[in-house]
Amino acid sequence: MHPVPAHATGEVVGDVLEAVGPSPTLAVLFVTHPLTGTFDDIVGAVQQMLQPSHLVAITTGGVLGCGSEVEDGSALALWAVQGGSVETFLLPSTPFSADSTTDDEHSVLQCSDNSSGLVLLADAGTFDVTGWLSAQNPRLAKAGASFAGPSRSRSATGQLGWIPPAQRLTEGSAGGLGHRARATPNVLFRNGTKVTGGALAVAFGPEFVMHTLVSQSCRPVGKPFTVTKAERTVLYAMGGHSASEALDLTVELCDDTERTLLRQGIHLGVVVNGGLGVRRDLADPFLPQPRDEIEGVQRAGRGLADGVVQEFEMGDFVVHQVLGSDRSAGAIALSGPCEIGDVVQFQVKDSVAARSEYQQRMVETFAPHRPVALPTAYGALLFASATRGAALFGTEHHDAAAAGEYSTKASAGAFCSTQLGPVGDLYGQHQSALSMALLRAAD
Repeated sequence: MHPVPAHATGEVVGDVLEAVGPSPTLAVLFVTHPLTGTFDDIVGAVQQMLQPSHLVAITTGGVLGCGSEVEDGSALALWAVQGGSVETFLLPSTPFSADSTTDDEHSVLQCSDNSSGLVLLADAGTFDVTGWLSAQNPRLAKAGASFAGPSRSRSATGQLGWIPPAQRLTEGSAGGLGHRARATPNVLFRNGTKVTGGALAVAFGPEFVMHTLVSQSCRPVGKPFTVTKAERTVLYAMGGHSASEALDLTVELCDDTERTLLRQGIHLGVVVNGGLGVRRDLADPFLPQPRDEIEGVQRAGRGLADGVVQEFEMGDFVVHQVLGSDRSAGAIALSGPCEIGDVVQFQVKDSVAARSEYQQRMVETFAPHRPVALPTAYGALLFASATRGAALFGTEHHDAAAAGEYSTKASAGAFCSTQLGPVGDLYGQHQSALSMALLRAAD
């Protein structure tokens, strides 16, 4: 965090040299936006002093490292690994296609067949992360993030607060993340090549074991619904109600504490195939009654069955922000896509639940591998939503410090707009969450 970029660069390089020595296999550098003007000098100095086999770098809104978090201001975070094999890729900008798939020749990484995992660092405004994910080998562990450009205001990644049902859809919200066209692309660097926009990818070789986890900031409230009418990021009907009516009904079911949390920001979670839940009797007017709706969900494999419904937990969802509502149209706009047949549930951000879920995810990740690999054997790359940090937990450094509590050897990362990671048995983009790639030596 030294205010002089040259001194800050010397500090992080010195720490890495002391920890892993010169010429590491891979170095990952995160540079906050206020230092973009000196980006060339920073990466040049890291390349010269550290001499890594692979160096990837990207500008971000904030960084995490060494148990600390810098949400605003000038800072660097440098993470490195010594030994093993690594492949890195510089991916060009891709269009955002309507069906979130792409046939671009650069979509599928030509990485080794025995790679153990992928980490993606993408510019949110110029790279279709969802399409890229769908094109990759499903067996590979995946983690990473997309980063908003420096021109995007902080409020765009924060909470919009309680939205009265009568309020119109916010301008541009029907198109989802409307900032994409307005944001200045981030700067990316790979092994001597600098570009604006696109993405960076790292493939770890078979000498590594990579585990991924996602910790949510939101928990579900009310009851689940099945979507019956939707257009990309705008929902019109669910469970026999208009979308705005479903929101009103959810508010009625909430207690005073949950209503207070709703005023701080409304989210909607989409259940992903593979989500776990406990079946109970179906006796709920909120849930779909028409047979064709239930059959549609069964075909999609998303958790409802005839006469029964699952109760879903935090880890069962991909969560989107509710950007606005239109009472006259009965519609709500989301920050991400939703489809007919999806099972959804409104969500609130809850710091207590987020802390508990974080601990649960870490325990679940480490427990199956003891005593073969204790937590002390791991290094971690962290990708935290810009809506976490002090805004959620009330104190600074929560996520970075919690990673240290689990004794990972080294952790670093950045604040981001969306997080890549697992949900159920699939991978997708999350919002208001923490994604983590945990790496250790295979032996």
